[in-house]
Amino acid sequence: LGETVAEALLRPHLNYFKPIESWKISGTKVKGLSHITGGGFLENIPRILPKGVSVEVEKGSWPELPVFSVIAEAGGVEESEMFRTFNMGIGLVAVVPEEEAESALQALRTWGENAYRIGSVIEGDQRVVLK
Repeated sequence: LGETVAEALLRPHLNYFKPIESWKISGTKVKGLSHITGGGFLENIPRILPKGVSVEVEKGSWPELPVFSVIAEAGGVEESEMFRTFNMGIGLVAVVPEEEAESALQALRTWGENAYRIGSVIEGDQRVVLK
């Protein structure tokens, strides 16, 4: 890693003002935002979902930080627990209409931010499905 696990986990996260401002400037219709902190993917994302939908998150659709594989291997932590506890390298999830997904990503990249399409909204019961 080139640093301790503690140093990797305590590194300050990004300030999300620029990404949110980029969507405002571009006119992107953001349906929901979830800051992926304690509670990870599995507890934070469902809080913004209306009844009747879930999200399907495609594992591997973004570069995973090496610290997470170190934690999983050293601690024998199951994948579902890693996604429940940690952000796995994704700090903010935005739900946007399908037809605006690419323009939302481009707006972020214009500001020099890394952005990835990591999943989609599906019918369901307000949960995250890891695919």
